[in-house]
Amino acid sequence: NSVRSVEELCFSDPEWICEIGLYSKFIHQCTMQSVSFADAFTLCTQDLLHCVSTSPRCAASMYRYAQEYVSRVTRVQALMDDFLPMELVSLATAREVYDVIEREMQPWIDTSDMQACDSGETAQFLCRVSCGDIDAEEFIQIVPAVFKELWEGGGLYSRLEMHDERKRVMCSMLSVVYLLKDRYLEFVEPQSPQQKMSPKVWKAWQSFVEWADISEEQLHAVLVFLAVRGLGKSKFLQKAVPASVRSPEDIVMYIMEHVPHMVPSVAQLTD
Repeated sequence: NSVRSVEELCFSDPEWICEIGLYSKFIHQCTMQSVSFADAFTLCTQDLLHCVSTSPRCAASMYRYAQEYVSRVTRVQALMDDFLPMELVSLATAREVYDVIEREMQPWIDTSDMQACDSGETAQFLCRVSCGDIDAEEFIQIVPAVFKELWEGGGLYSRLEMHDERKRVMCSMLSVVYLLKDRYLEFVEPQSPQQKMSPKVWKAWQSFVEWADISEEQLHAVLVFLAVRGLGKSKFLQKAVPASVRSPEDIVMYIMEHVPHMVPSVAQLTD
């Protein structure tokens, strides 16, 4: 019975009732009474959030669908009701929104060709870096093969279209190598004369490097950190993870924990 219009509706087929209550604050306008044997299934907002919170893909899909649903409701209905017009709750509408979401999320969810890291290849790379037996051009070519997140053909940076960030990551990694191997001239070569690091500052950094005495294992950890930290800047991932995960650091940690195959370099780190 509708309190507002005293209109009675009889349902004989399965129906969604008060879906709007899942996505916004809503005061029920109607009561329901069974006139024959029937099954009723209830879903509250807290249970829905709990169900989707463990899957970035599902959470993002649900978020986008809810946005579109509420938007359509407010455009059509001047006043909310428990039972809304079919053009709002139809499967066709849900399918339309879902298809759009699937197309946008494809780079993230299609992991069929994601490559794992090769431990032997990584060990050889670290050995060459530690010995200083690698120049800048070769470094840039080898790094995406060792740290698969940077792989141009299907790494996570490429899938998320973070091409500039991918380049910044590789430059950061190369700068670390220059710093560790005391290659000052190569480090400052791309810097403008006004912003070039002075030999005095470089010497201070070298004192720190000598004091730290970084092992090959620690160097590996630093390079993995640089390889994955930029992913936290992705606007797409910010929408894909649960609402409680918001800082770039937390986003990367969430990926490492829940979808580790997307950051294969991390798996090679030792405890």
